[in-house]
Amino acid sequence: VMGLTGGVLGPFKGLIDMSLTVILIYTTMLVMLVILLLLLFRTALLWVFIAISPVAYITNILDATKKHASKWWSMYIKLVLFGPCLAFFLWFTFLFMASGDGVLKNKQTLGGAIVSGGKDIFTSAFGASAATQPDNFTNFLIGIILLIVGTGMALQSSDIVGGMGQKA
Repeated sequence: VMGLTGGVLGPFKGLIDMSLTVILIYTTMLVMLVILLLLLFRTALLWVFIAISPVAYITNILDATKKHASKWWSMYIKLVLFGPCLAFFLWFTFLFMASGDGVLKNKQTLGGAIVSGGKDIFTSAFGASAATQPDNFTNFLIGIILLIVGTGMALQSSDIVGGMGQKA
């Protein structure tokens, strides 16, 4: 316990804390950049699809070009549905992150033993700053995982519904 609360890790606690904070910031920036690029790409493709939409109706008339019309509608539906699906997962993630409760609600039982000042062993050992406090860190980590999984699920759900549109 002495090594955790200050002895051996004490000199390196600030360096570890700053490094972990930088990793958290860059991870967040990378995930949000990917989401931004996906939304920009979606917007540009929707502009193109709307501009050439009369062609989709014309290709649906001829038997030889019906498969192209089907592909067009499938891709269009995927692009349209991706935005609301992603918006739902962004809302859910930010709702979870803003709740403030986090996952570790009962901090008294986290470390099992309370050190002086009312902090448990884990909080005093690994929480040099607010970003690396165990409750904040787990809340942040789950939020990032929700963003990544939510983006993937938005892509998959728009693919599934778009595939249904192609079969119809």
